[in-house]
Amino acid sequence: MIFFNHLDELLYSQDIPIWSTSTYNQFLLMKKVKEAGIKVILSGQGSDELFAGYQHHYVAYWLSLLKKIHIIDFFNHIYQSSNYLPSPVKLLFYSIFKNSFSFQNIDYSKYLSSDLLQTYQPSSIHKISNQLTTELLNDLSYRRLKAFLKCEDRCSMWHSVESRLPFSDDIDLIKWSLTIPEKIKLKNGISKYVLREAFKDILPDKIYHRKDKKAFEAPLKEWLILKDKEILDEIKNGWKDIINQLTFQKITSLQTFSNKEMTIIFKLFLLNRWKKLWN
Repeated sequence: MIFFNHLDELLYSQDIPIWSTSTYNQFLLMKKVKEAGIKVILSGQGSDELFAGYQHHYVAYWLSLLKKIHIIDFFNHIYQSSNYLPSPVKLLFYSIFKNSFSFQNIDYSKYLSSDLLQTYQPSSIHKISNQLTTELLNDLSYRRLKAFLKCEDRCSMWHSVESRLPFSDDIDLIKWSLTIPEKIKLKNGISKYVLREAFKDILPDKIYHRKDKKAFEAPLKEWLILKDKEILDEIKNGWKDIINQLTFQKITSLQTFSNKEMTIIFKLFLLNRWKKLWN
């Protein structure tokens, strides 16, 4: 499996354990760019954060409409958004539930030691703002974009590729984007409406009209299952004081694990591999 062949080099290039396979995909992309002899590329990092490209941006706008008691606009937009989201109503109620109860959708005590959890509490659930512009500003300033740019920079520089980011380093563009009215950013339920319209004449139709949004992810579960015994052994024999020993003594396979559980296993595996690499 090519991922495991690249793993140590990937972790070394990042200096810290990665949190998802999207970093690996970016690492591999930059590797292919270098092999193609390309020295400089343009990247779209920051466009989602500037122009409302994520699902939680819809939620922030709906909450804004409810706060302003724009009920008709709220229901109209929920209906329009069904063309771009699989289940807008379900997304809204799930988000409200998480906002209200700080709901963690995984039991960390099952996998992490009680001593660790007493010392370092899991990060609190992000509560979606009831103003879309505030939510975008949060993504730009301290939530998503900073982490994405760190990965972009380290992956590109590792392969001697210069990645330029027009949506992330143009201060005038950023300031202007924050002045755009909320109702325009997700007009008619269309994500990144302003950006689509700005490039309407040069975008291919399949991009301009694209309705699905796919993360830069890889088949994590399938990959981990291929080497589940080696991965579990590495976790069990690694930082023993940070895992729940009782749980891991019982785990012999990852076949029945959910995607959320796989994410925890993946992060523990990478943390141990990173420690081993730097020691």
